[in-house]
Amino acid sequence: MAGLSESCSHVGAVLFAIEAGVKMRETASCTTEKCKWLMPSHVKKIPAAPVAMIDFSSAKSKKQKLDDAIAGRTGEKHTFQRPTVQGSKLERGSERTPEMLQLSPTELQNACQDFRQEELTQPQVQAVEEETRNQSLSPIWFSQRAGRITASRLKQVLQTSLAQPSKSLIKSICYPEAHKFSTAATRYGCKYEATARKQYEGVQSLHHQDFSCKDSGLWLNPQWPYMGASPDGCVTCTCHGTGICEIKCPHSKQEEANLRLCAGEQGFCLVNDGGTVKLDRRHAYYYQVQAQLHVVDVDYCDFVVWTKNDLFVERIVRDVDLWDNIIPRVESFFRLCVLPEVLGQQLTRGKFQLQDDQEGEKA
Repeated sequence: MAGLSESCSHVGAVLFAIEAGVKMRETASCTTEKCKWLMPSHVKKIPAAPVAMIDFSSAKSKKQKLDDAIAGRTGEKHTFQRPTVQGSKLERGSERTPEMLQLSPTELQNACQDFRQEELTQPQVQAVEEETRNQSLSPIWFSQRAGRITASRLKQVLQTSLAQPSKSLIKSICYPEAHKFSTAATRYGCKYEATARKQYEGVQSLHHQDFSCKDSGLWLNPQWPYMGASPDGCVTCTCHGTGICEIKCPHSKQEEANLRLCAGEQGFCLVNDGGTVKLDRRHAYYYQVQAQLHVVDVDYCDFVVWTKNDLFVERIVRDVDLWDNIIPRVESFFRLCVLPEVLGQQLTRGKFQLQDDQEGEKA
């Protein structure tokens, strides 16, 4: 029958019923649909894949697997914690567990982020330094450097990409003894370092009271246990206290009679800054010296450049602003790039080794 709107009310009722039905259909709960999965909120789409490629493990079991791997690591005596040098030797076997080697790249990265290093003690630091004073002639020197970012590598670490880091750099850090190299320049430097040091001592003795320079081993620091530094000597005098020295014998300048005239030459470490000759603050040697100063925890480093006819010495102090700026990136490189290789052989196991070999063949 017609109402005030001059239309049948049952027509309107039908239209309202249709509207309600449509709304109910669009808001149907998942329980009203057959075989509907309870999808996690973060999963938007599941691509098709062969059954062999699908991981049916639950999130709970994956987490348990990761927790077990981390627990296994933290329960062991960590290699960076050494009551004695013998007990502190960095053994690849003690660093890696079967659980770690089975982790996927993503799980391994998560484990590395959660990994916590115990603090070094001063007796441990002292023991390592004393037993490695022969440096490259000492097997312990190599084993203690393995997995640590050393001062001489600092500039390379800062220049490489965290997303696609240099594989050769990571391998040289993790396996230093296997990646030793010898060139005419390095052989020349080793041959004349003692001569340069003796001449340096003679010059400094004229200007400093009770000056002495002693052999230095590998230094570690509880604040940055993932780093190491091996200066060429530890120096002391009653007028300035304790410091270190770093000696360079450039093969390309071996007969140079005036190093100051070479300042600013392309590839050379010295520059002329307004009439003052000094180590280039952008050079890798400057970053090496800063790492040595902070890791050894001394106030100054004598940077020495020696030739058969000249000697240059600059006393360099800590650059705190530079260090505070770069150390977060250094730690990120250690956790993202070095630690995955130390704990899980991310580069050198399975398909990672195969890919690396293929790249080497192409090169």
